[in-house]
Amino acid sequence: MNGRARNFATTSPNGADGPAAEAYRLAIKGFGGVPNLFQVLGPVPELLKGILAMNAGASSGELSAADIEQIAMTVSGINDCEYCVAVHMLLGKNLKLSETELRDNIQARSSDPRMAAILELTRELVVKRGKVSPASLDSVRQAGISDATMLEVLAVV
Repeated sequence: MNGRARNFATTSPNGADGPAAEAYRLAIKGFGGVPNLFQVLGPVPELLKGILAMNAGASSGELSAADIEQIAMTVSGINDCEYCVAVHMLLGKNLKLSETELRDNIQARSSDPRMAAILELTRELVVKRGKVSPASLDSVRQAGISDATMLEVLAVV
């Protein structure tokens, strides 16, 4: 990615030094590369490191890395972000998720009942701007999803 992402200057991983280079090393370790969004954040390495730390924290709880990518696919679909869908499709495939499952995730659907409940919660969090009804939370709990997992979903969203 060269120059600008929309209206923001970017920092290339090849030209980064100091704190930005360190943040990019962390991104490569966690994602296998430096996505364009992270290059936009390169000029503010503390922010990039914070996002990477939050992502690492979310994936060290009850949600797996694959779960997080499936949630990200639903958010990307709701937000109609083609770039985001492409990035999360690649990351999801790298985690051995099928393209069919990932495409279903864009619509908040999954063949797995646990993930279907998580993605329905995700959809409601995004569409209703965090105002999830008690009945919806009870429905997610009845699907076997713990409150801790629901809070992790919120952090990912």
